[in-house]
Amino acid sequence: MNGDIEIGAVEWRGHTDTQPAAAAPVHALHEGLYHKQLTMNAKLGAEVEQRLHPLRAIRVYRKAIFWCDMGSMCVVMEGYDTILIANFYALQPNLR
Repeated sequence: MNGDIEIGAVEWRGHTDTQPAAAAPVHALHEGLYHKQLTMNAKLGAEVEQRLHPLRAIRVYRKAIFWCDMGSMCVVMEGYDTILIANFYALQPNLR
């Protein structure tokens, strides 16, 4: 395999911008084949993602990283807010 992963007719390398081949449409007679192809594409996609260089992964998944950071910051700031508001109530008698 020498570092390359082939998905359908599309060849994946860690530094290319190509996408995996689309899955075949579902037909009643070929449903089992469709699920087998879908499973194979999912396994290959996971392998491709695991082989990505960290800087390349940041470029590819920029939006996902942004929203993950925003969610984390909301949780952190909510915890900070509960402590901060209590300290303001405790400080109020000293300001009078």
